Amino acid sequence: ILILTRVLVLIIFLDKAKLADTLDRVPCLFVEESKVKSTKDVLITFCRDCLSSEGNIIKHLKRIGITVSYKQEKIDELDFTVSNLAADIRDGVRLARVAEILSEAVPKSLLA
Repeated sequence: ILILTRVLVLIIFLDKAKLADTLDRVPCLFVEESKVKSTKDVLITFCRDCLSSEGNIIKHLKRIGITVSYKQEKIDELDFTVSNLAADIRDGVRLARVAEILSEAVPKSLLA
């Protein structure tokens, strides 16, 4: 039960930390090749693999007031570093990110 509690606390903590977006350059929570791209999917997969008779863990957590909702989008996985100015400046996604930085807009506001 102690290990289960720690795993759940870790997943919930990471979910809340990524949703708060307190740091500018935080790495992605999931690797690019991963099939699981949300904390909800992590909980469902963990429950299916380790807690076979539990049922829907999301429903049980919601009942006690805990929700997870972080989902990693493709835009989060993009590398915005410029290595070749002539080629990289033609990328509309990078230009939108530059516009966000220069206008001090909310991150991902122009990319959504």
